[in-house]
Amino acid sequence: MPVTDYQPVDCGIHDRFEAAIVKREPITVELMIDDKWKTAQVIPLNVFARNGEEFFEFQFSKGAERRSVRLDKVKLQE
Repeated sequence: MPVTDYQPVDCGIHDRFEAAIVKREPITVELMIDDKWKTAQVIPLNVFARNGEEFFEFQFSKGAERRSVRLDKVKLQE
């Protein structure tokens, strides 16, 4: 398995992502995209693991392309 800089996410934060996914309601998050934090409203779809890292899958709007970003590169807004 390749070594990465992935930092596991606290279980409490992980639970908040899962609760948002169940509701399928738009949430506001900060996403690390191109080495910059960007605030966006997204529709949460899934949290999944691949190669020892966890990812957050989302859409910017219903019917839009599904995107994913590493879970340690996402911050939930209050």
